[in-house]
Amino acid sequence: MRLTYLENRRNVFNTLWTDELNERLAALWAEGYSASQIAEKLDAGRITRSAVIGKVHRLNLPPRVPRQPAQRKPYTRRANGVPKPPMPPPRPRPPPSPPPEPAPRMRSLTIFKLKPHHCRWPLGEFLEPAVKFCAADANEGEVYCPFHMREARVPEKRR
Repeated sequence: MRLTYLENRRNVFNTLWTDELNERLAALWAEGYSASQIAEKLDAGRITRSAVIGKVHRLNLPPRVPRQPAQRKPYTRRANGVPKPPMPPPRPRPPPSPPPEPAPRMRSLTIFKLKPHHCRWPLGEFLEPAVKFCAADANEGEVYCPFHMREARVPEKRR
């Protein structure tokens, strides 16, 4: 007589785990052996570490105590006997930079109304029909006022 699929689905007769092996597994587990060591002691070659772990879970054996972290080794000197040099003191912080100067009073004049002492810093886009200029007072012999002179010059660090 043939067995149907549902009757043959769980074949309990072909298991490696006998009652005797289960008792030995429980005893070795209680003694503190690892799953790999238990697999070697029970039946080398046929029972694997994973099979031991699975059987331990199915038998509801108590879990192992979690490992404690390793103790830190005390500080020792270097191999040549010279201790580490001390850390240098922290660098002092630079003084805060002064607040930026406010923008000058701009007059917003066209090129035709500029005088020789007016700043020629363009304001807005060059595509506009009438470009306006800053027209603040510039130092003698300079093209821009002091504010726009700082804007135009590249700082020493970036050169």
